[in-house]
Amino acid sequence: MAVRAVARCLQIPDPINPADRSWGSVLKKIRDGIDGKWPTVAARLAGDGEIFESLYASLDAVKNPWRNATMHPANKYTDEEAEHIFMAVRGFMMKLASRCDENGDPKA
Repeated sequence: MAVRAVARCLQIPDPINPADRSWGSVLKKIRDGIDGKWPTVAARLAGDGEIFESLYASLDAVKNPWRNATMHPANKYTDEEAEHIFMAVRGFMMKLASRCDENGDPKA
């Protein structure tokens, strides 16, 4: 799971309590982890700070409009909308794969 890989790469432990396993809870911990490692905007403009800021933005952007509506079937997507979602996820996964593996272990 890509969300877990991002969290693990930031050394955020897997949640134990069921209530802490939601996307919202994990995204908050990821946000806090990014802010802790790169506390200034300037620090998040390059290197790993930029990568994780971008990864977080991608996850947060898809959480409500795409993920929630898909997990709680309310929407159907046109071919064009599905292609747009696919490309957004593809870009996210490529950026994530450039930085860590599926377990969140950093790439050398």
